[in-house]
Amino acid sequence: MARHLIPSDLTLRAIRPGDPRKRISDGDGLYLLLFVGGGSHGWRFSYSYHGRRKLLSMGTYPKTGLALARKMAEEARQTLAEGIDPSHKRKDAKAELRAQWAEEARSAKGLPPLNSFEALARDWFEVRRDSWAPSYAQKIIERLERDVFPWLGKTPVANITPPLLLEVPNGLPAEHAALTEPLAVGIHAVEKAALARDDVALVVGCGPVGLAAIVGLRLKGARPIISKGGHAFIKDRMRKENALFAGEMSAHYYFRDNFYADNGIIPFLLVLEHLSKLGGSFSEMMAPYMAGHYMSGELNYKVKDIQKVIAAVRDKYGKEGTEDFTDGFSLDTPEWRFNIRSSNTEPLLRLNIEAHKDGLVDRIKNEIEQIIDRDK
Repeated sequence: MARHLIPSDLTLRAIRPGDPRKRISDGDGLYLLLFVGGGSHGWRFSYSYHGRRKLLSMGTYPKTGLALARKMAEEARQTLAEGIDPSHKRKDAKAELRAQWAEEARSAKGLPPLNSFEALARDWFEVRRDSWAPSYAQKIIERLERDVFPWLGKTPVANITPPLLLEVPNGLPAEHAALTEPLAVGIHAVEKAALARDDVALVVGCGPVGLAAIVGLRLKGARPIISKGGHAFIKDRMRKENALFAGEMSAHYYFRDNFYADNGIIPFLLVLEHLSKLGGSFSEMMAPYMAGHYMSGELNYKVKDIQKVIAAVRDKYGKEGTEDFTDGFSLDTPEWRFNIRSSNTEPLLRLNIEAHKDGLVDRIKNEIEQIIDRDK
């Protein structure tokens, strides 16, 4: 098809009001629509895509001169030759530009990029913080801001790989496994194991076990097993049950394929892998499992006689639910549960409370603390 039918810019500059022509064609789809915007003329490119006629605006004359209009039209023809609709390409480019502007605005406000690890982690934190005790929530966000965000925060989640983590001296400290949860890690571990026809028993620590973890893992076909807390007890139980994974809400994660050792890097990468497959945020992934779950986080107390306090708590609540003595004293009711036990490593009394209704955690916590206060 003939092109470059307009001799030069002089031809266009000679156009005067009252010109009877409505358009001037330059050939092969490009033409100038006369007097369309307060005296200016508009460039248009007409083309066919999948049998449909479409029109693409290419600026106004004289701001967009003849040479530039021809260049834009040729780029559109090349795009068509690649099987792409020029209109769609332009919309995508505008969307990318808007996203860039949005990121620049976020950066100016001191906010992390939307697809970055920090944005994901803060999203996760906001979803969970109301279910934690304030002191526990503060500890989590301080760890993130102090140890993780400075080196990993602005990195897009899709770009986080094992080699990237290994660039950090000594890798990712095990304590930073608090970025994930037994449930999130366990779900992915179960799905990978199911594909490999492995035994999908999972061990969870008795105290900070997590009602959401037990329910969520059962829904995925796993067999949760309650164990006494502490790495020695958990590793022993894993070997006896041939369990592929064990986790505690205190941020310790054990894997059969890692010689039953506690490791923070593996769960971190498993969660990122799971998120990349889902294509959503951490909060979206966890929402179905965490709905209606409230937790105190692990609370620690110094008392004179730990066993005396545990006995007093049992006296008060023992008849309200099902008792368990796997690790200290646990009580399960249809609406809430708690575990109270002595620490394996410190002279502390540890308390974890969970409930399915808002307000129950605070109520039980206040009642138990009244018993604890009598022994301080």
